[in-house]
Amino acid sequence: MLFKRTKFYDVIIIKPQIIKDKRGYFYENLKINLLNKLLNKSFKIVQENVSKSKKNVFRGLHFQKNPFPQAKLVEVIEGKIIDFVVDLRRNSKNYKKFLKIELSDDNKLQLFVPEGYAHGFYVKSKYAKVRYKVNNYFSKKHDSGISPFDQDLKISNFLKKNKIIISDKDKNLSNLKDIEPLF
Repeated sequence: MLFKRTKFYDVIIIKPQIIKDKRGYFYENLKINLLNKLLNKSFKIVQENVSKSKKNVFRGLHFQKNPFPQAKLVEVIEGKIIDFVVDLRRNSKNYKKFLKIELSDDNKLQLFVPEGYAHGFYVKSKYAKVRYKVNNYFSKKHDSGISPFDQDLKISNFLKKNKIIISDKDKNLSNLKDIEPLF
């Protein structure tokens, strides 16, 4: 299992070592002890979510406000997505910047997204099944997000705006400048 830090030091790409033979393949999907050692703290999984989305669906950019922020470990079970992470930590040198990475059932990469970041993804394949392991339970009262069309973020430059499928909830998300300080 290989861990690679991204330009956002605490956002981590995890790549399994895949053993293939005539039967198929095998890999260790998660070694929490290695992740915790790298994070220098404990990532305790309390909930696991799975979504299935059609091509051109955008889900996000979601996060939970304090005192119920969530760290996520994201992987694609089937299909291909472009995953987006936005740094919401006001004192960070990467504040308002985003990272994008392709996750798929072919590359088997996982992305660790710490607390203090918004997360979303765009489906490139016919459909995608995405699994998220999180360290805090969902709290509807603390659920929030940022519009993927926020011009300050420029994420929409990577989306086919005329083809994008987005929920009514996500269509009505605020721009980052209109949200109170978060993290």
